[in-house]
Amino acid sequence: MASAVLVALVSVQQGLGEARVLAGHMPLGMAVFGGATALTYRAFTQRTSTPAPVVRSRQGVAG
Repeated sequence: MASAVLVALVSVQQGLGEARVLAGHMPLGMAVFGGATALTYRAFTQRTSTPAPVVRSRQGVAG
């Protein structure tokens, strides 16, 4: 959801830049950069679950 909003904001930001509306283009560009940074941080730090413990079988092991 957040990435879809970010894509929409980039489209608006591009339109503002092409229309030379710098009063909206510059702050929105900073917001887009901050949102992209936050999404990148979340993607690399969020854990979904803890991995299950590994159970090892002793079958076939010469002893």
